[in-house]
Amino acid sequence: MKRIALSLLFTAFLGSLSLSAQKDVLFTVDGRQVVSAEEFKAVFNKNRDIGDQIDPKTPDEYLALYIDFKLKVLESMDLGMDQRESFLMEFEGYRDQLARPYLTDQASEEDLVKEAYDRMKYDVNAGHIMIALESESTTDTLEAWKKIQQIAKELNSGEESFEVLASRHSEDTYSAEQNGALGYFTAFGMVYPFESMAYTTEVGKTSPVFRTQFGYHILKVYNKRPARGKIKVAHIMLISNEKSTAEEKANAAQSIQEIHQRIASGGSSFEEMLVQFSQDKTSVEKMGALPEFGINEMVPLFEETAFALNTPGEMSIPIQTEFGWHIIKLIEKTPIASFEEAEKQLKRKIQRDQRASIGRQNLIKRLKREYNYKENAAAAKNFISQFTNDVRTGDWMPSEKLLSDKSVLASFANENIESYQLAEYIQNNPGRSSESYPFEEIYRNFLDTYAQQRLLLFEKEQLPAKYPEYRMLMNEYKEGILLFDLTQEKVWNKSIEDSTGLADFYESNKANYRWKTRYSYTQYDCADEKTAKKVAKMVKKGKSQEEILTKYNTESNLVVRMNSKYTEKPDEAVLALNETKMQSDIAEKNGRFVFYQLSKITPPADKELSECKGLVAADYQKLLEKKWLDELRAKYPVVVDQTVKNKLFNSL
Repeated sequence: MKRIALSLLFTAFLGSLSLSAQKDVLFTVDGRQVVSAEEFKAVFNKNRDIGDQIDPKTPDEYLALYIDFKLKVLESMDLGMDQRESFLMEFEGYRDQLARPYLTDQASEEDLVKEAYDRMKYDVNAGHIMIALESESTTDTLEAWKKIQQIAKELNSGEESFEVLASRHSEDTYSAEQNGALGYFTAFGMVYPFESMAYTTEVGKTSPVFRTQFGYHILKVYNKRPARGKIKVAHIMLISNEKSTAEEKANAAQSIQEIHQRIASGGSSFEEMLVQFSQDKTSVEKMGALPEFGINEMVPLFEETAFALNTPGEMSIPIQTEFGWHIIKLIEKTPIASFEEAEKQLKRKIQRDQRASIGRQNLIKRLKREYNYKENAAAAKNFISQFTNDVRTGDWMPSEKLLSDKSVLASFANENIESYQLAEYIQNNPGRSSESYPFEEIYRNFLDTYAQQRLLLFEKEQLPAKYPEYRMLMNEYKEGILLFDLTQEKVWNKSIEDSTGLADFYESNKANYRWKTRYSYTQYDCADEKTAKKVAKMVKKGKSQEEILTKYNTESNLVVRMNSKYTEKPDEAVLALNETKMQSDIAEKNGRFVFYQLSKITPPADKELSECKGLVAADYQKLLEKKWLDELRAKYPVVVDQTVKNKLFNSL
């Protein structure tokens, strides 16, 4: 959230380029920070489209903002904030995120994107039997392997079905209760090895035993169908959940059936009933429309009911989910996107997915070639000779001699991997293997893993020189974090912690924080005009809401509905009411008949600080920031080259 807030606050002027020697200097800050015309032009053009949509600014206004930004950055540097441990840790985290797309093999990624897209064209319905791996120990792995092999043997004998064996043996307890069934899924719906086995196994067949990070599996494919794609629906919803009382649940069940009957009989439209009765407030504002969704994004019954609708405008019967009762209407179905439309999103998914390791391994191969990676067989033989059986159990302790040995095991570019470094790595990252596992293979596994880490670290250090866009993003994040942290200290935290200053500011500006006239009233919503007139008479006579509902809602909960409010923004009809006329005339609204009963008018008044503290704090922050910027301008002289500025602005 911190970085998101930063992006929103400073999107109009964040960003910078490498401050290498450049011809036209637009401005300097304290004679130390140099900003070129090229840098400002890049920032201005980069953010112009976003800025024009959110808060349009002239080049002069952008320049003023950018100068303020650079003043704050310079102040943070002078305060040593770029050397704080908290900053270094946070910046390193973002640096890793920014580097991730560059630390993969592009050709492998392209193949994976195409594979994922081809798989997205189909949904797979499968079940599985799983034997879980509680740990990576040899004993646990061997035990799990024996179990799954015995199940495979029973399955191949044909004596019992896959479903019976899944129910009896699978350690995925959720699917075991469903006889192993997992339902339909598509690409990225399962871990990559599981997905691959599902898509490569024929319908009606079972897979060989395979492994994922969760354990060993046998998979059965029941069906493959063309992908459902996405669907957009609207719904009418009445709340009925675990928090609802028995009476509320009964009312919801009865009411949804009445609503459906009215629509089905043609007495009312879906939209009329939605506006009048749906309790999903968010979707009501959009005429019941929900965000587009695909498989496994809604509770199963809602999804199945929605996708069973075929023609836009078609309506479902009432269904009940854990959230309440729904009537669903189809708006549109959308097939999967074209490859060109899906490509960027697929790349992002792959970078976060297990399959990214494929691209990583191919990258390592390329880096070894690029940086001339070589190994020293003689040094390796000497290193292996110092292993004892403890290396297989994870208890190996390298000798003092080995921990000071600088023999080169491998080299690349201008880097060496020395014996003592690998010894320390093995000591800090022990592994377990079988008693018969060769020392040579143990050495190979450790060296490969450590060498990969060193190669990737070295490559990450080269990224700023290799990729200018990466260098620019790095600087943008660095300055952005510093700006956020400094502003938090100087403005945001101070406005919260300085309770005396906040109170004084409130007292001096109390006139800016006042309640407008507030209205307390009830809206009565009736099925027909005759009922509305009778209800209005009962209200005038002082009858309670409970008495009215008891009289008119005996057979249907939809005859009379009530909604009480206390607000500065009442329904328009309420504005015509006063102490003399407390009840409005009856008016037709969305096919029903409505009137309003005014209870109280509260005149304008000052808000207590507790009632408007958020607004006061925001305004106080603006004052603190203005004073702070005045101090920075006095502390750090800014010199703008008017000739360069005029030339630059003419080109924008």
